[in-house]
Amino acid sequence: ATIFPSYAVTLDVLRAAQLRLRGELDAARDAYERIIAAHRPFTRISIVLEALPGLMQVLCEQGNYAEAVAYARAFESSDGVPDLERPWLLRTLLPNLCICEARIGLADAAAHKLDAAIESAGSAPLLLWQLHGARASVAVEQRERATTEQHLKLAGKHARAAGSTVLIARHEALLERF
Repeated sequence: ATIFPSYAVTLDVLRAAQLRLRGELDAARDAYERIIAAHRPFTRISIVLEALPGLMQVLCEQGNYAEAVAYARAFESSDGVPDLERPWLLRTLLPNLCICEARIGLADAAAHKLDAAIESAGSAPLLLWQLHGARASVAVEQRERATTEQHLKLAGKHARAAGSTVLIARHEALLERF
């Protein structure tokens, strides 16, 4: 690990993800926060880009929606994030950010952001699955059943288009939540 320091950090990110998947949310949160704090002022942005979405998922699962939004906005506006990385960061965080915004009463703004992102996403099935899934979640918060069903259907189409059994399984799990 000392010879390949990035290898050790990658392992830390994977360990944090494993904790999150096992439901050990407090431990996962601590792990993600340690990773992010160790790389401020974002000198290793690639590590932060891996850790921040995981931290946002943990915060959402814990019901800490406002805190997740605050984290995302802090990174979004940080001078330490290179301009070249900023669009990728926003696109990576956008689904979770919008779900959290919807849950703190900003559903209409979140829906507009996701609609714009979907329109400009091109034909990347994984990205479109994420965006449509998030848009369905926001529509639930808006109590718009038809919009929820429309975006779940589109998310399924993109999951199948990707041809990934893992993504299809994740989509089926998404359907069970609704």
